[in-house]
Amino acid sequence: MRNLLLLLLGLWINSGYSQTEVNQTSVTDYSFNSEFLKNKPATIKGQIINSTATELSKIQLFYILVLPSARYQEKKFIKVNNAGIFNITLANALPNQQIFLRIGNYYQAIYVNKNLTIKVDFLKVQKKSVPADAVKFDGPDVDLINFMSSANLFNDHIKSRILEKMSDLKISDSQYLAKIEALLYEFKEFQKAFKKQSYSKYHLLLENEFLSEYYANLLNHFLYTDRKPGREIWDKIKSHKVYLTSNSGMAFLNSLYKFAKYSNHLIKLADKETTLSEARQLEKIFGHPYADVLKIQMVNDDPVEFKNMIKDILPTIKSPWCKIVIQQEYDTLANRLNKVNDIVKQIKGVDSDKVIGTAIGELPIGAKLSVIKSMNSGDFLTKLKTLYANKVIVLDFWATWCGGCIQDMPAGIALKKKANDLPIEFIYICTSSGSTMDKWKNKIIEMKISGTHIFVDEKLVTELMTLFGKSAFPSYIVFNKAGKIIPGAIKFMGTTTIQDLQKYCE
Repeated sequence: MRNLLLLLLGLWINSGYSQTEVNQTSVTDYSFNSEFLKNKPATIKGQIINSTATELSKIQLFYILVLPSARYQEKKFIKVNNAGIFNITLANALPNQQIFLRIGNYYQAIYVNKNLTIKVDFLKVQKKSVPADAVKFDGPDVDLINFMSSANLFNDHIKSRILEKMSDLKISDSQYLAKIEALLYEFKEFQKAFKKQSYSKYHLLLENEFLSEYYANLLNHFLYTDRKPGREIWDKIKSHKVYLTSNSGMAFLNSLYKFAKYSNHLIKLADKETTLSEARQLEKIFGHPYADVLKIQMVNDDPVEFKNMIKDILPTIKSPWCKIVIQQEYDTLANRLNKVNDIVKQIKGVDSDKVIGTAIGELPIGAKLSVIKSMNSGDFLTKLKTLYANKVIVLDFWATWCGGCIQDMPAGIALKKKANDLPIEFIYICTSSGSTMDKWKNKIIEMKISGTHIFVDEKLVTELMTLFGKSAFPSYIVFNKAGKIIPGAIKFMGTTTIQDLQKYCE
């Protein structure tokens, strides 16, 4: 009898564990539509303690929200009242939505589904080494946050080291598949050990997060090397469910879409003449509702093209939540573009002899340097347009630590030289986040980047990039001679020609 009870208990525990895992909902499931429409978006309520009103006005508090669209992320600063209270309400009820929270020197990835309360000790988050109890969470999402945090810390951050090694792999490496397979084995060994220490219903999410990263890297390798994935791995990739609205989950969906669009081993979507035919091909390859989720990746930052695209693809979408997100993306883009154009129209004259910000000198290589510590986006754009009236303006947002920026910079320098005889002004805007003025100057000298350089406070950089609908470095914004923004004019400097810029000078 005792053995029978133990057997039944074991079956109950195992069934509870698997049942909890099976109940996770993916954005690619039909059932997610009802959850999206039924559930309320998550809310985060917070309070900062042990601080004065003056300290509250100076604290750096923002979050980066992972999005299900091609924009990936959206960065927003958080307003705190005099009592130290702040509130965040997300736009949609997405599963396990990842948020990167920055409060003072505290930076943490959290996941939300329902509600979360945060208590922040101001004195502790100002310390160079922030103690573990500086920020305390409460609410129904706490268990997931604690689990993911524990997984990252387990065995001296071994999970993070595995992901770093995966990121460091060169996709052109002839041994790429063997090396990435070895990293998958390392992760499985890590997960076995972690499960023994920490029994949780969230292990499925941990594995799903890693597999999203793993498959995204595989797809990038197959696309770059023009290799055809084997049937077994392709079937696994096509059937992979995304359980987290996270960097890894969204990177997988974006990589899957790009592979379907550009690979020579599928019907090439890029060869199709219309977005409608592209949408139909996605349906043939993946079926509904998976194709609907991938259609969200079709959005671009040109509002005219975007509007025309909506007319074509919205009727093909059977998943209501996908229609809602695509419409939201368009509304956000259109509103931001209108805001920028309104600011430009309201420009008032200023002293054109002055630089933007505070001048700090000119380097021998012809780099004019200035710094901005406090300015809003409206004043910046006003000064920009006044100083460079009747010129095409190219804004290059970069960071000293950004590998992609450094990689694309030589092409930008070459393009700038070709534009010497044209009414085009290149403005290099470097964020102060994660850098110093000395590092900034050294990088300019090292790469011999002549022209106008501005070292900009992170708050203004975020405000400008949010205004332009950008979320990552490098990002490029182009204004024509009339002062109107040209959406999507430059994706990368390396793929932009002087002829592309000449047409904006007319």
